[in-house]
Amino acid sequence: MIARLSRNLSILTIALFLIGCALNKASSQVAFIGDSITEGWAFPRVNYGVHGNTTAQMLARFPQQILTHPYKTVHILGGTNDVLLHIPPETTIRNLDIMIELAQSHNIEPIVGEIPPILLDHGAFSAAVLDLDNRIRNLAALRHVAVVNYYDVIAGRPDAIGDGVHLKRRGYAVMEGQLLSTRNVF
Repeated sequence: MIARLSRNLSILTIALFLIGCALNKASSQVAFIGDSITEGWAFPRVNYGVHGNTTAQMLARFPQQILTHPYKTVHILGGTNDVLLHIPPETTIRNLDIMIELAQSHNIEPIVGEIPPILLDHGAFSAAVLDLDNRIRNLAALRHVAVVNYYDVIAGRPDAIGDGVHLKRRGYAVMEGQLLSTRNVF
């Protein structure tokens, strides 16, 4: 019994190490679309993150980058730049909703992510991020899709965010764990 427990703990430790070091990647049948948060993430094997993109720009790329390939799942993480640019949350949600609908109409399972905290300007964006994340959760419930809560696992961990917006490696490791606790993307 002790030997079996020790073996299982060793396997878990190795798995967590691989996730944290990004030596393991998501399946090539899972596309990740987003902004620079996605772009900087080593976990996606298929990474359509583009620095500075708003959800409107993600939506413009979505048909060509996602719908023309045989992906089984698409992970959608957008809204950080919308918040930073003061784009109304209704616009952001409408763009995310269209991406979800497009994916579903092409038999691609969408997974949406809540955006992580923005620590710029002494938390000036906190209320807008929390409001948008609440709307993302409501949208996911309405559309019956998985939602990954990245906000709560990063909040209170300033060591996970480098410049107030972008994550450090440890922040991405936390996000990977949260995603894997929501959906198996291997």
